[in-house]
Amino acid sequence: MFEKNGYQIVRKALSKELTSFCCNALKVRKEALERMIKEDCKEAENKVNGTMGDPQAPDSFSIYSDTTIETLSLLLKPIIEKTTKKKLVPTYTYARVYKKGEVLWPHKDRHACEYSITLALGGDKWPIYMDGTELNLNAGDLAVYKGCEIAHWRNEFKGKECVQCFLHYNEINEKALPYDLRPYIATPVTTKKIRNLDEEYGKDSK
Repeated sequence: MFEKNGYQIVRKALSKELTSFCCNALKVRKEALERMIKEDCKEAENKVNGTMGDPQAPDSFSIYSDTTIETLSLLLKPIIEKTTKKKLVPTYTYARVYKKGEVLWPHKDRHACEYSITLALGGDKWPIYMDGTELNLNAGDLAVYKGCEIAHWRNEFKGKECVQCFLHYNEINEKALPYDLRPYIATPVTTKKIRNLDEEYGKDSK
């Protein structure tokens, strides 16, 4: 199915226990940042702790390279390789705790998201669309898709809260961007090497 459509659902990729752990870990990160902001802590400005909003989801907690989610990308890599039939290297992860009213407009992703995963961790269900096809994921389910080729989006979120994470990989070849040009997995975005990726692989869409 993946080779034909460019996407595929993998049901129950995570156990209930691990899904719950990852979901709660992200909610703890969100609540910690909210408390730091409330208490006017300087550390609230450190992006390692996440942000309350980004250009795609301005009202929701977001975090790049959370250690728990980065470790999850290593754990799930064999499943993703089996689904895509490719040898892969992790690039980066991202996670959000979405609030009601968010919309993810149709888009394609940058080269680091050649093979992407959206993984439902908890909260209310929120369908994702792949080239117009609605995919519904339960907690612990994931969808693998070709992030640079398949237009994907979500309509307005009507629920209260939705916890999702995104795992990204490249095929291992001369164009791969291991760890998103960071020195190693789980290191922050500020450690990225500087390269003109727009000219090499197209404008960054995330």
